[in-house]
Amino acid sequence: ENRLHYSWFKHNIRLFKEDFQLFVTGELNDIMIIDGTIDDLKSIYTRFTTFFNESEIKSLDHLEILMLKKKYKLILAKHKIFDEIIGFALVYVLEDDHYIWLDYIAIDSIYQNL
Repeated sequence: ENRLHYSWFKHNIRLFKEDFQLFVTGELNDIMIIDGTIDDLKSIYTRFTTFFNESEIKSLDHLEILMLKKKYKLILAKHKIFDEIIGFALVYVLEDDHYIWLDYIAIDSIYQNL
């Protein structure tokens, strides 16, 4: 419901005063980038499979093993106000926690081009 209202607002933004426009497009559009857990991976996996072709997708078991071995990391984009995950990235990492390879990245279509 929040996304529907925000989408409507973006299409009708000119109807509102500039201060309110800035508040909604600025503060209400704040996104946190956080490390995800294996439980987070399990909760987004179904959505994950809708973003990519079946032949490109690693199995949930494979991704879990990579994360348990600390060779893979789930990074989540979480909307601060709506308190929902709006996107994610899965990356290979080195032992010193530096990212080495972006394997997957996806943003929910409703949040693209905001």
